Amino acid sequence: MAHLETSLAEAERLLTRSTRDYLQLRHESLARQRSDTEAVEALRRESSARKADAEQARAAAAAEVSQAASKAKRGAEQYVALFRQQAAEAQREANQLREREGASEQALTARVKELEATLVRLRRTHSALEERRRLEAEGYGRELAELRKAFSRLELRVYAGRNPDAEPPP
Repeated sequence: MAHLETSLAEAERLLTRSTRDYLQLRHESLARQRSDTEAVEALRRESSARKADAEQARAAAAAEVSQAASKAKRGAEQYVALFRQQAAEAQREANQLREREGASEQALTARVKELEATLVRLRRTHSALEERRRLEAEGYGRELAELRKAFSRLELRVYAGRNPDAEPPP
């Protein structure tokens, strides 16, 4: 019996040690499970927070992109309006230049016709003056010839009774 009592005591000691080891392991396991559960919950909270941050960042980026797009659209519309204004102004200037060119062309055409008429009139006048000069020169030549003849006749009359070797009176 002593041997059985020693065996029993040994078995009880072993049972106590095994139970203590089991309880310690179970306590450690539960503590680890609790800390793992807390870690998982902390990671879930962190994940949710990061997802919310990411969603806020996406919303902010979308708002920024939308704002930049509307700003770019306004800028483009301003440039389009400015270009249209410049094009309209250039068209007006071109029309004014065409009108001025047409008026200048008409004025120059009228001036050319006027100068052509003046040229024709001046040519006629010049021809008439040339004809008059020619006739006057011819008339002067005839008059001169007539005067020479008259002078010769007068000389003959004056010197008719004198000596031909004698000098004419002064």
